[in-house]
Amino acid sequence: MANINNSSTGTANYENFSAMTATVNPGSSFNYSIDVAGGSNYGRAIWIDFNEDGVFQSTEQVVSSTSYVYPPLTGSISIPLSVTSGTKRMRILASYTPSNPSNACANSGLGQYEDYSLNIMPPVCIFAPTYPADAASGCPDVITNTVPLSWPALSGATGYDVYFGTTNPPTTLVSNNQPGLTFNADVSGGAPIYYWMIVPQISGGGTSCNVWSFTVSPAPVPVASSGGDVCSGNDIFLSSDNVAMGQLTGNTYSWTGPNGFNSTLQNPSISSPSAAYSGTYSVIVTNQYGCTAGASTSLSVNPNPTLTIDSVQNVSCLGGSDGIIYVSASGGLRPYSYTSDFINFNTNGIMNNLPTGASIVYAADGNACQAQIVGNLTAISTAPPSQSVVVTPTIIGMPAYACPGTTANLSIPAVPGATKYIWDGPFGTFFNGNPMNQSPYTTTTPSVQITFSSSTTSFVNVGVQAANGCGASLRKIQKVRYQISTPKEITGATTMCASTNGTYTIAPVTDATSYQGMITGNATVVPSGTSAVVFFYQVGMAAHYA
Repeated sequence: MANINNSSTGTANYENFSAMTATVNPGSSFNYSIDVAGGSNYGRAIWIDFNEDGVFQSTEQVVSSTSYVYPPLTGSISIPLSVTSGTKRMRILASYTPSNPSNACANSGLGQYEDYSLNIMPPVCIFAPTYPADAASGCPDVITNTVPLSWPALSGATGYDVYFGTTNPPTTLVSNNQPGLTFNADVSGGAPIYYWMIVPQISGGGTSCNVWSFTVSPAPVPVASSGGDVCSGNDIFLSSDNVAMGQLTGNTYSWTGPNGFNSTLQNPSISSPSAAYSGTYSVIVTNQYGCTAGASTSLSVNPNPTLTIDSVQNVSCLGGSDGIIYVSASGGLRPYSYTSDFINFNTNGIMNNLPTGASIVYAADGNACQAQIVGNLTAISTAPPSQSVVVTPTIIGMPAYACPGTTANLSIPAVPGATKYIWDGPFGTFFNGNPMNQSPYTTTTPSVQITFSSSTTSFVNVGVQAANGCGASLRKIQKVRYQISTPKEITGATTMCASTNGTYTIAPVTDATSYQGMITGNATVVPSGTSAVVFFYQVGMAAHYA
């Protein structure tokens, strides 16, 4: 046992060999072997008085048996790391009966108790590594091809010598008196097994300690993807994989991300995420060998635009499709694209050629994030005006003469069902003071200002009709004299006999376009331009020209 080798009489039931001491360290283990002469089989028990109170507690029994075993009775005892230093009494029992002894002072059957001393000294070596575990496998970094060796700190150590190599024990000092507890060991040589040893620099320490070994397992080669940015409310779909050769199965995944996200699914998703889920998502892949590696992917959850209906222009006639909805967008990323049918698109938000009823307007911003809003249109009119305009006795405000440049404010009584009035005049006439407002001109009220132009006739026509989106009423006109012409003196006989005729003439009149001849009494006039032939039937008549 440790550094004790003792033979006893085996006949006294109890013998005290506490002067014989074995030295061990906390966290270490040692082997024991109990041999009994006589050829019988035995049970066994061992106690260590760790707290040095002179009593072997049941919790201090470190070896027990449940059946008889033929000698030698062998095993291993582990010393807890928490045990304090000092000399502890150790009691050993070889039990002929029973097979499962548990009383440290009075065996119920036959057997032999023996006491020894166990000197627990502060350790000068580290008994177990942190990573990789002894005789286990290590996972190299896929870029540096190194395995991160690590070990626990040893109280009192001022540094650590690191030995590493392919021989047992390793003889190559790769790091001298380093303060840290890790070392990246190069495994690019591809050896089937590597050995390493940590020698603490500590009072009472030596030049060698426990030798540990590990084999190299291939690391995973992880990839991660998110599919790119998403819009608020649209699901996030994360995906990951291990693309290392021969590692398609047996992998586990651990995701972490913004807003406390975590998942052990290979390809997790997040439903209806908000902007708080923007950021970097990382996944740790563990392969079938227990090796891990990480990958990450980033995304943004972009806000959707907000739509507002600024105004509408209802459909002019029931059954028509000339309605307009004016919308504007805010939020998201400019520019915005608008549509109501996914065929016609614009950037100004003016949606035209719409029918009555509900129309859905869609908008997409610079991130392709979308919004929609419903606008409702009604019909302004259901049929054309049921009656025509009233222009008798005259259009209100009509001047007596339509000389060039004359301006007049015209109006008529409103017509039920009319939403507009269509005015017309001679060529060159314009309306509401703007020469660009040429005939025909439409107003939304039954009034207009007219400015006359020159004319080639003595009379000009001003027309007006009531209308709406469904049609127009009959057009009504009013004639206005263009300008007054003064006749010239008539030349011809002043005395004629009955049953005769005579020719009468006048000089041409400036701007006159036609001439009319009239006579009083029993005669007829046959005009022809500036002359006329008069046929007399009886006396007492007078001729006139206009």
